[in-house]
Amino acid sequence: MDEAFRHEFAIDLGLSLCPLPSFLQDHSAQKLIHYYDNVVAAAMPWIDGPDNAWRTQILPLSMGSPSLLLGILALAAEHSSARLGESWSVKNNIASRNYRDKSLELLAQELRTEALEEMSMARQGPANAMLATILVLCNLEMVQSNSAIWQVHWQAARTIVRRWTSSKHLLPSPDATSRFLVNEAFMIDVFASSTIFDGDGQIPGSVIDDGDYNVFVEYLQLLQEVTVTERRRNAGTISSSIDDLDSLRKRFEYTRMSSLHYSRNIDVGSEELRQDFECIIDIFHHAGVIYGCQALFDLSESAQLREHSLDELFQILTLIKNPGVFQQDLIWPLFIAGTESRGDSPRQELVESKILQAMKFTGFSNPFQALLFLRNFWTTDELTATSWMQFACQEAKRGTTFLVL
Repeated sequence: MDEAFRHEFAIDLGLSLCPLPSFLQDHSAQKLIHYYDNVVAAAMPWIDGPDNAWRTQILPLSMGSPSLLLGILALAAEHSSARLGESWSVKNNIASRNYRDKSLELLAQELRTEALEEMSMARQGPANAMLATILVLCNLEMVQSNSAIWQVHWQAARTIVRRWTSSKHLLPSPDATSRFLVNEAFMIDVFASSTIFDGDGQIPGSVIDDGDYNVFVEYLQLLQEVTVTERRRNAGTISSSIDDLDSLRKRFEYTRMSSLHYSRNIDVGSEELRQDFECIIDIFHHAGVIYGCQALFDLSESAQLREHSLDELFQILTLIKNPGVFQQDLIWPLFIAGTESRGDSPRQELVESKILQAMKFTGFSNPFQALLFLRNFWTTDELTATSWMQFACQEAKRGTTFLVL
């Protein structure tokens, strides 16, 4: 094993004893599993730790699913190629494409089977692997900044989760893995829905099992409620339960307190990291308030509240003592801060530098398209686009879409 990639929470799962095809048993595949375990998986949850399900649940699941294992190998090869430079690049780019194509071929067969069969306990394991493969392939397409194929996988995940949680196809007793996968699909949907104006196809927040609430679940549910309300209101089909700025502020404050409550049950390793994690919660709180104002209220009416939350967000950023641990959590709040920084060069430079820093740390480059969007938005005047949402709608009609995650 390459000791350069050694993570304290890695589970070091070997392939030699697993009933897999011979082409998945070679040394290069084992190296990529090692890289995924030690490097890629660390960048995927809100905070890494011994209970990181991208390791503890997804890796064991892949040992019985060639399509999922191939997806993981493709993701690891693409990530290492992007992050480690020329010495890894050509070989792993080829490997990534080969593994991805084989994974997609097997996944297509599984999706055809899924379309013909009713969900049952007997199919829960294979169904979990199928959704896990889709989410892994979605993450694979986020490694490069110029891929839009993640949207195909996102829409597939949407369809499956809505199918699973419908009364007709409801899983009889969802296990921990299926609940984790539904949560992950919901998270991607929340962030994708906030920047892609595709109508009313969101995964509802009600898909989250009562026992799976954690630090950010209620926050994500509130963000999704804001997004859905904005989309439906623009279509003239709904009025909002958040009917004034004070109710918006109170909803987000309640969610902040709930998040802090859940965070106290997480072992983050040290008191200093705990304080940093609480800063992340506060940063998301203020980004959410800004987003809610932008989506649901007149910009002149909400200007004071947005400016207050923006000042607080930038101030709290300076308080984080271990930013490397939480880089993957900062992209969306930084983007929202960027949407409020038109005409403010110092803040623009700060947002840009921190997004680029987070991309370098995580190895995922999809935020670069969001940064390009911000650069273009910053050069527009208010007569061209009153808000970033208006500008995003205009850009979407030209075929420009992006994911902030």
